[in-house]
Amino acid sequence: IQNNPSSLNAVTLLQNSTVGVVKALFSPRSLVPPLCQGLGGFEGSSQRSLQRSGTIRKTFSGGMAAVRRHSAAIAVKLQADALLNLIRRARPVFLQCVKAQTDAGGLDMRALRAQLQSTQILSALQLYRTGYPEHMLLGDFRCRFQALSPVIVKRYASVFVAHDERKAVEELLVELDLDKKSIVLGPSRVLMRRGVLQSLEKLRDQLVSGWLLHFQASCRGHLARQKYRKLKVQQMAVSCVQRNLRALRGVSRWCWWKLFCRVRPLLNVNMDNQRLRAKEDELSVLRRKLEKSEKERNDLRQTTDRLETKVTAVTCELSDERFRGDAVGQALDVERAERLRLCRENKELQTRVDQCKVAMETLEKQLEAEKQKALATESPARPATDKELAVQLECSQTEVEFVRRRLKQTEEKLEAERQAQQQLDT
Repeated sequence: IQNNPSSLNAVTLLQNSTVGVVKALFSPRSLVPPLCQGLGGFEGSSQRSLQRSGTIRKTFSGGMAAVRRHSAAIAVKLQADALLNLIRRARPVFLQCVKAQTDAGGLDMRALRAQLQSTQILSALQLYRTGYPEHMLLGDFRCRFQALSPVIVKRYASVFVAHDERKAVEELLVELDLDKKSIVLGPSRVLMRRGVLQSLEKLRDQLVSGWLLHFQASCRGHLARQKYRKLKVQQMAVSCVQRNLRALRGVSRWCWWKLFCRVRPLLNVNMDNQRLRAKEDELSVLRRKLEKSEKERNDLRQTTDRLETKVTAVTCELSDERFRGDAVGQALDVERAERLRLCRENKELQTRVDQCKVAMETLEKQLEAEKQKALATESPARPATDKELAVQLECSQTEVEFVRRRLKQTEEKLEAERQAQQQLDT
C-alpha cells in the first residue's frame, strides 16, 4: 500500500493555515492539553483513553491500517467520538435562557415565540414526550429491576448459567404489569418513555429501603438481645456480690468468725506443708520412674548393640555362603559340562565297540570260509597253495588278535568311564 502524498502534506498545510480555528484544530499533539490527548485514545493512561481502545482496534485492524495511523481525519474523528462519549457519560444539563421582557417592563409575546421557535425547544419537548428517550441494555435492565419480582429472582439467580436476556426481560415486564406502549424491546436494549425509568427506580428504591430497614431492624434486635443477655449476667453478678457482702457484714461481728479469720492462715500453712509433702512424694516417685526408665534404656541399648553385632556376623556369614554358593554353582556347571562330554564320548566308544564286534565277526566268518575253500580245493601246485594259505591264516589271526586287543582296550576304557560317571552321580 502506497501512501498518498497529499495526505502526508495535508497535516502540514492545515497546521500552517491562516485560519486560527483550523490551525488550532490541527496543532501538534505536544501543544494539546493532556485531557485532549487522552480523549483520542493515543496518549495518556486515563480511563477515557482506555475506553477508546475498542474503537482504535476496529479502526486500525483493516487493510488500510498503515494509512489510517497517519491520517489526521481519523485522529479528529477519534477525538470527537471520545468527547461525545465523555459528554454522554457526564449527563450534562443545559439551561436555555429566554428574554421575554421589553424595555418598558412588559411581556413581549412575539419575541418569546420567536426565541422558542428559533431554539426549537417546543419541538424537542414534543419529541421527548412522544419518543423513547430513556434506554438500557437488556442485561442491565434485568439485573437492576429483577428485584421487583421474586419469581424472576429465583428463576434467573444463577450467575454461572447463560440466560436468554430478552426472554427474561419479557417475563419481568409481564410480572411488573407495565403498559405495553410505554416500553419497547429492541434487539439489545429496552426503550422506555418519559417517566417510566424514574417510576421503576422509585419502586426499586422503596423495595431496597424496605429490605435495608428490615436488615437494620434485625441487626439492632440481635445487638439488643446480646446487650440484654450481658446486662442480665451483670445484674446476676451484682446481686450475688451484694448478697455475699450482706452476709459478710452480718457475720463480721461474731467472735467465732474473728477466730476463724485468725486460724485460717495457720490452716493455709498446714495445707501448704501437706501439699509440699505430696509434691515431694510425687517427685520421689517420678525420680524412681526416671531411674527405672534410664536402666531399661541402657539395657535396651546393650541389647541393641548385641543384636547389631549378631546381625553383622550373620551378614558376613551370609556373604561367605553366597560366595561359596557361587563357587559351588560354577563347579557344578563345570561338572555338568564334563558329564555331558563324557556321555558323548561313551556313546561314541560304544558305537565303535559295536562296529569292532561286527568287523570281528565278519573276519571270523571270512576265515572259516577261507579254511573251507583251502581244504576243498586241490591242485598240482599244492605246496605253493599251502604256503599262501598259511600266510593268509597268519594274517587273519594277526588281524583277529589286533581287533581283540582294540576291543579289550575299548571295554576297559568304557568301564573306566562308567566308574567315573558313577562317582559323579554319587
